[in-house]
Amino acid sequence: MQEIDRIDNFDETGNSVDAWKQKAEELSFCAEGLQSHADSESSKVYDLQKQIILQMSSFWVKQMLRGFTLECLLKALWLKNGNSLCDQGRYNGLDGIKNHRIHEMAPKVGFQTNDTEKRVLRILGAFATSGGRYPVFTKYDSLSKDFGSGNPKFILEWNLQELEPAYFELRRKLVNEIEE
Repeated sequence: MQEIDRIDNFDETGNSVDAWKQKAEELSFCAEGLQSHADSESSKVYDLQKQIILQMSSFWVKQMLRGFTLECLLKALWLKNGNSLCDQGRYNGLDGIKNHRIHEMAPKVGFQTNDTEKRVLRILGAFATSGGRYPVFTKYDSLSKDFGSGNPKFILEWNLQELEPAYFELRRKLVNEIEE
C-alpha cells in the first residue's frame, strides 16, 4: 500500500460515522462488562473494606469508558452533520474543543441537552480527562473551571438514582440522532 493510500484510508476511517459509532459500542460494552465483573468479584470478598475498594477502583475506569463512549458518539454526530475530524492523515478533532471536554462538544455538534444531561457530560468528561486513567490530574486545579476548587468532588456528584439512568438515556438519544 502506498503512502497516499494509507493517508486516504486514515482519513476515510477517521471521518466515518460508522467507525466512531462502532468504537462507542465497544467502549460501552467494556464499561458495563467491567461493572459486571467487579460486582461478581466483590461478592466473593467477605471483607467490606476490600469490597468497597474493588467497587471504587472499577467505578473510576467504568466512568472513564462511559465518557469515551459519549465522546465517540458526539464525534459521530459531528461527522453525520457534514463535518470532518481528519484531513491529510492528521486527526484534527472538533474545532476549538479539547479532547474529552464532552460537555463542550455537545452544543458544538448541535446536540441539545437538559441540565441533568449536561451534568452527566461534565462529570464523565472529568473521568475521561484523567480521573479514570491517571492517579492525578495534569494540575491540581485543572478542573476548577468546571467544578470549583478541590477537583475530586466531581466524584461525589455522581448520584446513582439520577445520573445513572440519565447516562443511559443520553447514550440512547445520541445513537437515535445518529441513526436518523
